[in-house]
Amino acid sequence: MSDVPKILRKVTAKMGRLQRLKLDVQDDSKCGKDPVAELDLRQWEAESLPYLERLEISGDYFSRATTVPSLHTLVLLGPGVAKSLPRLLDGLKACPSLVKVRLDFDIYTDIMDGCEGGEAPSPDCILDLPKLRKIRVAGMVPVIHTFLSRISFPAALARVELVIPGTEKDPTQPPILPDILPRHLSVLHMFPTIDRLFLQSDVKYESVPFVSVRGHVQGAERLRVSPAVWLHTADHLMQLLEVFRACTVTELALDLRRVTSDMSGEFWGRFFEVLPDLRRLQLPSCTLESREIKRDIAEHFLASCRESRRTAHDITLAWVVRADMENPSHLEEELGDVQQVFRRHAECGGRIGRLELMATSLEPRSVKVVDVTQVSLDLATWWWLKRAYVSQLAEATEVVALSGQVKLWSADDDDDDEDGFEDDGTDRDDEPEMCSENDDEYEDKERGPSLE
Repeated sequence: MSDVPKILRKVTAKMGRLQRLKLDVQDDSKCGKDPVAELDLRQWEAESLPYLERLEISGDYFSRATTVPSLHTLVLLGPGVAKSLPRLLDGLKACPSLVKVRLDFDIYTDIMDGCEGGEAPSPDCILDLPKLRKIRVAGMVPVIHTFLSRISFPAALARVELVIPGTEKDPTQPPILPDILPRHLSVLHMFPTIDRLFLQSDVKYESVPFVSVRGHVQGAERLRVSPAVWLHTADHLMQLLEVFRACTVTELALDLRRVTSDMSGEFWGRFFEVLPDLRRLQLPSCTLESREIKRDIAEHFLASCRESRRTAHDITLAWVVRADMENPSHLEEELGDVQQVFRRHAECGGRIGRLELMATSLEPRSVKVVDVTQVSLDLATWWWLKRAYVSQLAEATEVVALSGQVKLWSADDDDDDEDGFEDDGTDRDDEPEMCSENDDEYEDKERGPSLE
């Protein structure tokens, strides 16, 4: 603590060409004192630090005094982002050039300190960040909601990531998406053009499953919330899906490794009724436990396609199957599920334009498959699938695609760059690297569905 003032004075006095600064101060001796007040800092002048673009600083030491207008990226470190919301907003107000912001609120931080009873602010009191394109906020639902209700940014161009840390003491509180986003930043206002959803279930804090959501607009990820809902009943998942009812969702990826006991056939019928524009369904889960779940989902998706006015030629079902190296029969059993689902579909007079069949032997806990086109397929498996299964699917599908892509992401990496965001330079963060093999080499000349 005693060295911090000296460091900051040297920054302004002798580092005029400084572009990036990281100052992580862990001080357990403050005993409730205000570190900013104790530092008695003078305002950093733009002339002293004209090139400073990136600032990573302990949240307790962030204020208007430690900002300059040139800041492009702000990362607030430590468990406590700010002692009060007014100080945090006052500091952000001095950063009109901000493009990336990352805030990790302490679970117990009371940022309502100094605010007027938590009432919704008037439009004049909302801080505008016109250049903001990426924002990541972690904290409890009321804290995130309060902070977001007091800022505005060009939502149609930005990517928003919200992380809600659960607690073992109270894991049953369902953080539903509408409770996190204030009205002016609701899905309908921010992301009315969301066209692709990715829903993934997981288990945390004993055996409580939850679902995370990612929303895309024309291939670019714009919304990520984890968890978006605690999955105690099927109705919780429906509440989450209802948020996107007004969006034109044409693609859906469902990686449901755990479901509740009331997710029956009737539930999946209602589920797909909420998505009348759905044209492409992906089932990327590669766990053995999710085999029955994927089969049920696929059957009801195809049934909904038969009952709707959607053109069969435009429908795509992408299905990842697990090739368990220790027990090869698992792959054949799941491929049998695929055959059974499409046989019933054909018997009911149904047909789709495309089936994408992917086989992977990767351990599901070490790999997070966001898109089935990330799954690679070796040539030997490709030929085996072609000979054994493609011709049997001719009645129900026009094209069977067995080729995959190369790129996979580790769950440990979690797709994050140093700012807490995926950064590929284009914002098309789920776009995979292309496989070097040319699919045209494997055109099927035999009778039956065409093969890619």
